Amino acid sequence: MTRFDPRAFIIIASIAAILCAFVLFIMRRNFPREIRSGINEWAFGCLALTGSAIFGAANHLLPLQFMVMVPNLLLIAGLMLLHVSLRRFCSQRDHFQFQAALLVPIALFLLWTYYDGDNYRVRVAGVSGINLILMLACAHAIFKANIRQFAEYLTACLFLVAASVTLMRFLSLVFFSDDSLKYHNDNTLAQQIYFATLAFSVTSCSLGFLLMMMCRLRRLLEYSAAHDDLSGAYNRTSFFTLLSREFKRSRRNGQPLSVLMLDVDHFKMINDTHGHAAGDRVIRNLAQLITDELRSHDVLCRYGGEEFAVMLPDTALDKAALAAERIRRRFADQAIPGLPPYTLSVGVACIDGDCATAEDLIEHADQALYAAKHNGRNCIMTAPIDPMNAQLHRLKTASA
Repeated sequence: MTRFDPRAFIIIASIAAILCAFVLFIMRRNFPREIRSGINEWAFGCLALTGSAIFGAANHLLPLQFMVMVPNLLLIAGLMLLHVSLRRFCSQRDHFQFQAALLVPIALFLLWTYYDGDNYRVRVAGVSGINLILMLACAHAIFKANIRQFAEYLTACLFLVAASVTLMRFLSLVFFSDDSLKYHNDNTLAQQIYFATLAFSVTSCSLGFLLMMMCRLRRLLEYSAAHDDLSGAYNRTSFFTLLSREFKRSRRNGQPLSVLMLDVDHFKMINDTHGHAAGDRVIRNLAQLITDELRSHDVLCRYGGEEFAVMLPDTALDKAALAAERIRRRFADQAIPGLPPYTLSVGVACIDGDCATAEDLIEHADQALYAAKHNGRNCIMTAPIDPMNAQLHRLKTASA
């Protein structure tokens, strides 16, 4: 009966893994900083695992002393690098120095198994046990990131499959083999399946990692397209999309919907007196502190310049006014270290009979904001505001 020879498969898979490593090196140079962590480590891990697989396939061509040390150390080091890569990619502590230091006692263990009568069974069982722990640690790092996406599930499951095969090999060595098993006569099915799975796992897990990178890039681009870079709040386009959707839902269900328009008083004076860097810090601080006062389903938007908008679903006018006053007082009553003092004017509006669209609701809140500016600033005003007076408020504010 012809036995399965995994060497051709290992060579093909190794070439694919080398290509994956090359692609990762190139992609790291062009990816945003938020996605670069761990990419180099994964690429070097691929190269180490590929070297281990190739040396393993050439086992009859190399001296035994070489095969005892180099392929096993490359295999363990490669898995360590994959683990470090995943933990860095997932913003977890990686323990890189500790893992690198473990290679020394592992190398001593390999030497001991060779010079102590070439105890092949103990050596392979020990290496398999270490590999099993590292594969499970890689899967754990992905699950610990708590990102429920297909790419993460796929990559973690691939590591678990490789861990299962490694466990099978470990158990077969411990319970179903004897000391007569040696390196050059180990042609067991478990051994062949293990080598084939290892070669396949290097490529498949690398493709899974590439998918994880692309998913993170997509999420980053989606976030950047929907949010303001300086404040982190939603931008105007995204806000109107969310507001229109919520407006229709509120109309359909008969639920209240309120909007706040907030503006930093005398913001130009802050920029002229303290510099634009201080103005940027004010914008960031304002967005953060407003977010702290909001509920999880409220939406903050940087509407333009120093002006912000807040959508408050299921909130009537009186409760929206209380929320606006709470936000206003937070800035009026306390000095913030490292920032110039500043105050807010706030306009509040809620859905009523005059609001046919979400744009009408914004317009009412905007009229109330201009009324607050005209009323001396550092205050809140609620809609409805008389349209003629609102126009007058705009003219007076512009002339001021």
